[in-house]
Parts: sequence; C-alpha cells; structure tokens
Amino acid sequence: MRIAIVSDAAYPFTKGGSEKPYHALALQLAEWGHHVDWYTMQYWVGERLLLRDGIRYVGVCRQLPFYSGSRRSIREAVLFGLACLRLLGRAERYDVVDCSQHPFFSVPVMGLVAKRWRAALVVQPGDEIAKGIRGDRDAFFRCAGKLNVRFIQLCRGRCGECVRQRR
Repeated sequence: MRIAIVSDAAYPFTKGGSEKPYHALALQLAEWGHHVDWYTMQYWVGERLLLRDGIRYVGVCRQLPFYSGSRRSIREAVLFGLACLRLLGRAERYDVVDCSQHPFFSVPVMGLVAKRWRAALVVQPGDEIAKGIRGDRDAFFRCAGKLNVRFIQLCRGRCGECVRQRR
C-alpha cells in the first residue's frame, strides 16, 4: 500500500507532541512493507527528497517558524497549506493520505489532493495516534480499505474502532 503522511512537523527534525507518534506510525507501516512518503517542511540541507529509516521525506516548502511570539504562527500554517497545493500537480498515486489536523489549512488542500490521487483521506488529532493507532494494524487498514471515502475522521478516544465517514 502507498501511504502519504502530511504534517508541517516531522520527527526527528522537530520534537513536539504528535511528531514521535506519527514517526512511530510511519516506521511501523514501512516495517510492514508499505511505501511511506512524509510531506513536510524541508528541515534538512540538500535535495527535497530524503530517505531515512524506510521513510521518504519530501520537503514541500522551506522551514518556517512555528511560533510568532508565544502563539502558533498563522502565517506558517497558511503558507504550509498553500505549499501543499503543489501536490495537485504530482503524478503520485497513494491509497491513503494521513493529514495532521494541525495546522488546519493543509486539511482542505489535502482533501483536493487526495481526491485527485483517488486516495482515502485520514484526518486525525495528533494525540489520537498516541492512543493506539500506531500499534493497531487492523484499525489502520479498516480505515485505509475504504478507498472510495473522501474523508475519514477517527473519533477521539476510540483508537480507530469508531469511524465516521463524510463524503
């Protein structure tokens, strides 16, 4: 299965609340033999593509500051979302696009991209991954198997057992 993860932050380059669980999910999926691409800001020097630990990191834009003073930067969120528009032109094909809900502005863009790629779009809060998705292979594939679904949102606290579908 081909899986794209979309998040402005990516472990091991950043070390916030959801990066480690997302990284654990990506590592587990790669270990199971799936192709995993992580679309993020480019935190590394050099080419836009970086292969590390079986995960292909793709820089969609240069690194931008997360914070403006003590608050999350709206500018960063909007610019990352706009940078994700470039993915509409990519000829990639994925079965699942897992998009972090933070920053929000990438979610509607990735909805368009997932539709073009004919992929299921999974949008989940970062803490949802930590509550069991990363270790629950069956729950992940129950969600991923619904390839005609345009938007899948995992309910908080249900570890993937409860899935609400929206078209």
